[in-house]
This record gives sequence, structure tokens and C-alpha cells, in this order.
Amino acid sequence: MPAGKYAVGFLELLVMKDLDNVAIVHADDSFSRDVAIGAKKWAERFGLKVVLFEGFIKGTINLDDIAQRAKAANAEVLIVCGHMDESVNMRLSLKNIGWHPKAYFASVGPATQAFHDNLKDDAEHVFSSSQWEPVANFPGSKEFNDAFVEAYKGQPSYHAAAAYAAGRLLTAAIVKAGSIDREKVRSVLYRMDAMSIVGRFGVDSTGMQTKHFNVIIQWQKGKKEIVWPEELKTAKPLFR
Repeated sequence: MPAGKYAVGFLELLVMKDLDNVAIVHADDSFSRDVAIGAKKWAERFGLKVVLFEGFIKGTINLDDIAQRAKAANAEVLIVCGHMDESVNMRLSLKNIGWHPKAYFASVGPATQAFHDNLKDDAEHVFSSSQWEPVANFPGSKEFNDAFVEAYKGQPSYHAAAAYAAGRLLTAAIVKAGSIDREKVRSVLYRMDAMSIVGRFGVDSTGMQTKHFNVIIQWQKGKKEIVWPEELKTAKPLFR
């Protein structure tokens, strides 16, 4: 799913909860900026008020100052666009300044078990986006998860699931094309509409993914729960 749409499901939850004031902050790498720009665009489309939109230097460990600015802007919700370090460091900064927004969303990092292993109880109630979760019952998902656990003695991340799904989709395209010719396989992939273990696959004429979507997860009682979309959710979203 394009980075610019990572936060869409979470923003929908905010609308349903009548939470309006959103602060969006991001690291200054290209992925994080794309997530942030997309989050701002979609927040405004949903009628939400972006009270702070600000970047910071990637690698900054202490984010207390920017957390303070989000609090001073009367944000009800804080969205952090970055990777694992940013998601952990901002959660620690929120603890440092004693501010608990009604919802805290961080892209990428909280979708992995390492986030909870690092923060323990401080991971509670944190939202994130995930490309795939084992409990999302897409065709072959459970079988993949069980086989991975047996082989590697640990739960697969969405990175592993996406890699497996890509391999299966490429195989299907080669079979349908009847060839390994690059252009023929590419032509099939452009026209393919298929289900995989991470969900539906389909791209536009530029190769941009249009069918797959992220799920929104939240840490609740030490466990990742899917809280969006409605048809896949395993728990209700919790807000402070």
C-alpha cells in the first residue's frame, strides 16, 4: 500500500470517535515525509483539523520538545510518521512530559513484536498500521503462519508475509504468461486481480498498488489487536 495512505484507516476511526485536533510529526527521510503528507491530506479530507505539522531530523533521540509543541497546540491525537526508533522515542517523550493524548499512532514500528518487547506496558493503547496480521483470515494465511512458526520458531512479521505473497503472485503471473519473459510477466501483473495471504492484489497502469490496504492495529493487554477495518477487527479501538 502506498505510504501516503498508511494512516487512512486510523483517521476514519478518529472521525467515528469525534476526535478533531490532530498533530502530525515526521522524521525527515522520504518514506516518513510521504506518510506524513498523505496523513495530512486525508485528515483534511475527513474534516479533521491539523493543529501541528512538523518535521524533525532522523536519528533525534529526545523528542520532548516536539511532543511539547503538539501538546501546546491542543492536539487530541498525535501521529508520528517514521520507523521503529521514532515510534519508541516519541512514546518515551510522551511519558517524559506527562502527556497522554487521546490516541497515539506511529507508522511501522508498533506493528512488530519488538516494539512491545522494548516498551513493555508503555506500548499499551498505541495504534499503528500493518500490511498483514496472522489473525486476518486471508486464503492461505493460517497455513503460512503455522509453517513459518514450525520452521523458524517465531511469529512471522508482515515483511515475511509480504515477501511470501510476492513470490506466490510472481509464480502465478509466470504460469499465466506461459513464459519468464520480463515484459510478458509484467503485462500479466498489471492486469492481475488476485487474493494473497496479505489480502487483495491489483495495480494501476503505473504499477501502483490499488487493491491492498493496511489494517490498523492497537496494543491491548500485551497483544496486537486489529481494530480496523470492521470486517477484520478482533477488538474495539480504545481511546484515553
